[in-house]
Amino acid sequence: MPWLVLFCTFLSLLSANAERPELPAPPPAKKEPVTNTYHGVSIRDDYRWLENLKSPETLAWADAQNLRARHYLDSLPIYPKIRADVEAQIRAPSTRLVDVKIASGVIFGLKKDSQKQQAELVAIRSLTNPGTQQVVCDPNLVDPSGGTAIDWYAPSGDGKYVALSLSKNGSELGDLHLFDAATGKEFDKVISGVQCPTAGGSAAWSSDDSGVYYTRYSRGGDRPAVDRFFYQQVYFHRLGQDPDRDEYSLGREFPKIAEIVLQTAPDGGWILATVANGDGGQFEHFVFGPDHHWQQITHFDDAVRGAVLGSDNKLFAIFRGDSPLGEVIRYDLGSADPIKRTTVVPPGQWSVDSLAVSANALFVKTIDGGPSGLTIYDFSGGMKQSVSLPEISDLE
Repeated sequence: MPWLVLFCTFLSLLSANAERPELPAPPPAKKEPVTNTYHGVSIRDDYRWLENLKSPETLAWADAQNLRARHYLDSLPIYPKIRADVEAQIRAPSTRLVDVKIASGVIFGLKKDSQKQQAELVAIRSLTNPGTQQVVCDPNLVDPSGGTAIDWYAPSGDGKYVALSLSKNGSELGDLHLFDAATGKEFDKVISGVQCPTAGGSAAWSSDDSGVYYTRYSRGGDRPAVDRFFYQQVYFHRLGQDPDRDEYSLGREFPKIAEIVLQTAPDGGWILATVANGDGGQFEHFVFGPDHHWQQITHFDDAVRGAVLGSDNKLFAIFRGDSPLGEVIRYDLGSADPIKRTTVVPPGQWSVDSLAVSANALFVKTIDGGPSGLTIYDFSGGMKQSVSLPEISDLE
């Protein structure tokens, strides 16, 4: 973390500098008492006037504070070197791949280039051959002003197509676009209103990749304007179909503040809808399977979170009902009793934080205070490997 290193270095140099300049006296701040009563308790605030950020008095006081700090920092002998180091860090070229997903052997990811305004979506067909990397969607070309960004994306199971949300000018008001992963060409019609700041958005492809399930918000005046960005639901778009004819799939019974995340199983057999009850930490889970119907697996009061789909009709999740540290449970979706949970990793000495799956393995991230741990299990809970990590580390 270069910024943290530079900041700590800056502080240590300041403390070690024997020739520190004298810090000017702070600008005076007058007291104008304001008293409010909350639940029968009176609270006095002498500086409420400073909360008016447009007041000439507040602006003048802030300017004086800035001048005081500027005078002190500019007088430090070490300041020019610190500034040069920070500017070098900012200007240094760097790239990294985030939000990586794999579909039929194709590796997708958002490539963040420090020389570009926005991350671009790339597809990599061979890790040993850099020449196989190709751009699927570059928002910097779509909008040379740099104001258009990719909110999220979902590749089809066969790796041929990608559905992604694009929004403009930091609004997070996204529309769904469909791209051919091999050519980078957009096809089909744009689907509006799939993403917004209140509840985000998501998409998942059908098992045969003939269409995509996506989150949708109110449109066409079906709700009052004040509810435009609430009551998120799931609709299905079949490729080549007019989006106005897309079919409702799930969500009419969800809370106003529902936040839906969609996920397809690695083998494409199931779709998972994780429904958050706002930001309160309660979740419900629904699965869509071979019978082409949604089935509810958990409820808000079940203390189940962090669910992920595995292959072979498996759904894994974190259960905190019996232990605050959490245990890993499994639902066998193809069984006669798909809502019956089975413990596969019992509570341990570390808190279970998140889960991930591959074709035949379960990855469990734990947290011990701050540092992360990673253990790999088979789908029955048998340990395959405890991964050695640096003493102070984190996983994404």
